[in-house]
Amino acid sequence: MPIKICHLTSVHQADDTRIFHKMCSTLAKAGFEVVLVVANARTEIKNGVKIIGVPVDFSSRLSRIRKAPKAVYREAVRVDAEIYHLHDPELLPYGVKLQRAGKKVIFDSHEDVPADILDKDWIGPRFLRKIISRLYGSYEKHQVRKLSGLISVLEGITQGFKHRNGITIHNYPIVDSFSVEPKKLEPSLDEKFKLVYNGGLTKIRGIHNLIKSMEYLSDDYSLILMGPWESDRYHEECKSLQGWEKVTYMGNVEMADCFSILKSCQLGLVMFLPLPNHIQSLPNKSFEYVAAGIPMVMSDFSMWRGFFENYAHFADPDQPKGIAASIAQVRDDYSEEMRKVEIEGKRILSTYTWANEGMRLVNYYRKILA
Repeated sequence: MPIKICHLTSVHQADDTRIFHKMCSTLAKAGFEVVLVVANARTEIKNGVKIIGVPVDFSSRLSRIRKAPKAVYREAVRVDAEIYHLHDPELLPYGVKLQRAGKKVIFDSHEDVPADILDKDWIGPRFLRKIISRLYGSYEKHQVRKLSGLISVLEGITQGFKHRNGITIHNYPIVDSFSVEPKKLEPSLDEKFKLVYNGGLTKIRGIHNLIKSMEYLSDDYSLILMGPWESDRYHEECKSLQGWEKVTYMGNVEMADCFSILKSCQLGLVMFLPLPNHIQSLPNKSFEYVAAGIPMVMSDFSMWRGFFENYAHFADPDQPKGIAASIAQVRDDYSEEMRKVEIEGKRILSTYTWANEGMRLVNYYRKILA
């Protein structure tokens, strides 16, 4: 009988790139029986993974935090797996319960949560966020030490936990996914120089500055946005900007269609604001642009320069006019940019690929079982 493992999330979507397409699908292919328990998802079997949707009714962020983790945990107990893999901080107390019940439990830290708390205005004023950040950081490390394993996306985060079974599984792209054909967009867009951003459309990711940068570009530029808005209010705020007339919003797009659209565009953008959790991050979308074979303009962070110095152009994410200037610079010498993309892109993708990380994930699971 194959070993049963269960991934849990009360926050992410069932088709989350890291959780479903990378981790769960890779483990299923390696011969594990994989179950993914997700709040408010459709129950189905996909890529050899059994997805179990748990209905949760909530009306606010706080009610979600109160209700969703408990509902997901109850379903996970019924699964009766040998290994449980948690993807949200809210699930930590339930992970400790599972560990005490004799299960092996892994916590997956997708980001530096204490640093992320400092960036969340909705929590309260800055001084309060600092207090909560320190308290959560101590709590998180204390809880994770009780579990069988710890995975994170960056070495710095992994080292911060000081877990005996800690490992870094980078969020590098699935290169094979980019074999899809470029998507045919609206005829009017075919005549444009198409800029693209895919991912969460939030203020701290600089979406309003991307839209403002369009004011400094001619009408033969178009900005394509894909992904969910952080709120209806922020969506309306962005639509009121002058540059919105050059924006095409595609909505939430399936993974295959997303890759196809990326390959139809001429330049990828990732202009996160200079916040603690961004400066020490490595966005997966940047590698997706590389895999799609398009140039990139990104925030001028030292860590990002270390990975993409010879591939991308860098700009101050708080300066829309500067972002526009970098975009225009790429277009002005596009043939040279594409030559650079071809050469440097091959080096990046041969080094930073999910195939290698997936093998490390499978071997890590075998180590935890042993």
